[in-house]
Amino acid sequence: MAEKKIEQLRKENSGLLKKIDELNESFKELQSVQSKMATKHDTAKFLVWINDEFEDLKDYKDFRSNFQTQLDSLSQSLDVITKQAYRIEESIESMERYSYQYNIKIVGVPQTTRFEAAEKTSELCIDLFHKIGATNIIINDIYIAHRIPNHRAINSTAPPAIICKFTRRLARESVMNRKKYTNNVTAQDSKIWPASQIKVSIFDHLTPRQQELLHECKKFQRDHGYKFCWVKKSVIYLRYGEGDDAIRITSRDDVSVIN
Repeated sequence: MAEKKIEQLRKENSGLLKKIDELNESFKELQSVQSKMATKHDTAKFLVWINDEFEDLKDYKDFRSNFQTQLDSLSQSLDVITKQAYRIEESIESMERYSYQYNIKIVGVPQTTRFEAAEKTSELCIDLFHKIGATNIIINDIYIAHRIPNHRAINSTAPPAIICKFTRRLARESVMNRKKYTNNVTAQDSKIWPASQIKVSIFDHLTPRQQELLHECKKFQRDHGYKFCWVKKSVIYLRYGEGDDAIRITSRDDVSVIN
C-alpha cells in the first residue's frame, strides 16, 4: 500500500517538476526582454526604439506595466509550485523512511543459484542471523528477502546484495545489535551457502536521498580529514577524531556549515 502511494506521489511530483521547468523557461524569456529594455539608457536610442515598437509613450508604459504584472504573476506561480513539489518530496522521503525502518541491507552473501527464489534468500538470512548470535529470529520475522542489482563494475564477482524486510522492528534491532559478529562467519560453517570465500556485512537500508547524503558525507570525510563517518539507526554521523563530538547529519546544509 505504501509503495503504491509513494509511486503515485512520484508521478505527481514529476508532473510538477516538468511545470517548474516550463515556467522557468518562460521566466527567463521575460527577464531577457526586461533586460533589453533596461539597457536602452541613451535617450535618443530609447525614443527611436519606442517609436519603432509602440504608437506612443503611453502604449509603452501600459506595455511595461502589463509586462511587470506578468513577471510578478509568473514568479508567484513558480514559488507556489516549487513549494508544492518540495512538500511532496518531503512526504515521499518520510514514507520511505518509515517503510525502510524495518529493512536491513546485507552485502557479501553468495547466491545459491542465478535466479534465487525469495524463500531461499530468506533461508540464507536466517542462517546468517543465527550464526551472528541473533538466534531468536525465525522465518516468520521476515516479511520478504530479495536480491537487488549489483551496481558495481559489470565484471565484478561480488554477489548481489540482499534487502531483508522484517515484520517486527524489534527483530531488526536484534540483528543490527549483532552485526559486528559477521566477521566471524565463514561459508564452511553453513550447510546452505556455497563453499566460497565470503565477507559479509550488514547495513542500515537507506532511502535514495539518505544514500546520496551518505556519499556526500564520505567525500567530505576524505576531503577534510575526518576520521569517522558512520550510520546508526538510519542517521548519518561525522566525527573528526577520537575525542571529538559526533556531528549528526540530516541534510546537505548540515555538511555545509561544519567548516
